[in-house]
Amino acid sequence: MLSDRPIGYVDLRSPAGAGLGALVYNYDGSVFASDEGRMLAETGDNAFRLGHVGQDSYSSLILSDKLIGAISSSLTQCAPECSTCVFESHCGADPVYHHATQGDALGIKPLSGFCARQKGIMGLLLDILDNSPEDAAILRRWGGCRCPQWLIHDLLPLPPRGGIPREATRSLSPPSSAEAAG
Repeated sequence: MLSDRPIGYVDLRSPAGAGLGALVYNYDGSVFASDEGRMLAETGDNAFRLGHVGQDSYSSLILSDKLIGAISSSLTQCAPECSTCVFESHCGADPVYHHATQGDALGIKPLSGFCARQKGIMGLLLDILDNSPEDAAILRRWGGCRCPQWLIHDLLPLPPRGGIPREATRSLSPPSSAEAAG
């Protein structure tokens, strides 16, 4: 949002970074599309297990139906609700989160905690950029900074004394089913 450089945060990419930003190798040799997919396998759900390092080639892992399906489910440009969302160009979809919470990698966006959280954060950022010139200047420096020195220098003034007001965080909660339906 504040930089024209590629972001490294794979959860806010479209398509998502699962399998594209990295492959995750587990201690037992299993290969996963993401660390979240590996953690999901620890619960017995191997939906994002692509194969095994000792049995599968790199090509078979990255061209697997599982990975292509996950990537397809994370394209915000053509996902229901995402394609018409004002924040779409700054957002991404997390197929592992949606599979784990809704049983479907695409997910139902109005019921998605991931979606509500990202919209809330982006709304707060836009509010700061519009209404707080001093804080906006700090955010813009962070967005353009190429070295970690800003961590020490600029984090001190944020967040505001007393933290973020409770009413400003209300939109970070997933909507209730009644709110989503209406």
